[in-house]
Amino acid sequence: MKGGEALPLSQRAAALRQAFDQTFATAPDSAAASSHAFLAVGIGGDNYALRLSDVSELHVDKKVVPLSSHSPDLLGIASFRGILIPIYDLSLLLGYGASAWARWLVLTKHNLSIGLAFDRLDGYLNLASEAVVPATETRRKYLVEAVSAAGIARPVIDVVSIVKTVKAQVQSSSIHEGG
Repeated sequence: MKGGEALPLSQRAAALRQAFDQTFATAPDSAAASSHAFLAVGIGGDNYALRLSDVSELHVDKKVVPLSSHSPDLLGIASFRGILIPIYDLSLLLGYGASAWARWLVLTKHNLSIGLAFDRLDGYLNLASEAVVPATETRRKYLVEAVSAAGIARPVIDVVSIVKTVKAQVQSSSIHEGG
């Protein structure tokens, strides 16, 4: 602002563009290099976090076509750019009851891409390495770390372990069905 007047839109846009470009012109500081990104999510009324490095995509209100399956946590399949991906209920995988309305889902980045559906997205967290500690939660599977942000503790869900478990279930099921 100059003399209490707002800058013209073209000048504000140029200033924003310059600030954006400057972030790429300087080397990242050590604090940024040692930070970890998470999605803050809610499942079964509790707070959790997912490592952003385990997630390839985030979707809301994606149509999931139900399938009959021996696996109760398999909600069905959804299409992503013409590829059918199995979608699992993260609430059931963590030992809660079935989610009433798992409106959000993430696709995993790992060698077996699956979707994990959950109730609530609370936001994005970028935390220093010191904020990531071993999990103290022992009642539920797939929790190995925990983070705390804004006074809210969140166990971190180990997506890699979930993918390995699902892959083992799929392989076991195809062996038993003669596949």
